[in-house]
Amino acid sequence: MRILLVTNGFPPLDSAGVESHTYALARELRLAGCSVHIFCRDADFSLPSYTVRYTTVDDLPVTRVVTNLLDPHDFDHLYRN
Repeated sequence: MRILLVTNGFPPLDSAGVESHTYALARELRLAGCSVHIFCRDADFSLPSYTVRYTTVDDLPVTRVVTNLLDPHDFDHLYRN
């Protein structure tokens, strides 16, 4: 089975509750024989927004899309994003 896990962040850059749970879930699914891919947001002010980076974490493929959220108080911008 192929599974895409979508989360707001992923280790090692982010490691709070959701990120840690997603990491543990991805590892267990992979051990069960599933093909797992992670898709998450990333912040990196040295890169323009919407830059896509492909990484791996413990052999788990991770696609990170840079969204720096430069003006988080502008709800219309965040909504359209």
